[in-house]
Amino acid sequence: MDKRQNISTARLENLIEVLIAERDYFKQRFDRLENMILATNALPAPAQKVYTPKEAQQLLHITRNTLLAYRNAGKIHCSKTGNKVWFTQADLDSFLGKNQQ
Repeated sequence: MDKRQNISTARLENLIEVLIAERDYFKQRFDRLENMILATNALPAPAQKVYTPKEAQQLLHITRNTLLAYRNAGKIHCSKTGNKVWFTQADLDSFLGKNQQ
């Protein structure tokens, strides 16, 4: 009986380890999915025109470094999700309005 009990205990311990690993895996996946949903909610309304940094550079007739400097100085607002950056038409209009005065 003692040998059978040791085998059952070993199997149970192994099962517990597997369940803990699975729980951790699914928690990571859930957290990632939750972050993606939150990031999606941060996107601008579809009615707004959205520009990539390259498009914003072309519209403003400035270089990549100048756009980055304006962003870092807070002169032009942008939205960021993860490593994606974009500018709305309102961001560009606001920047142009501030700099025309």
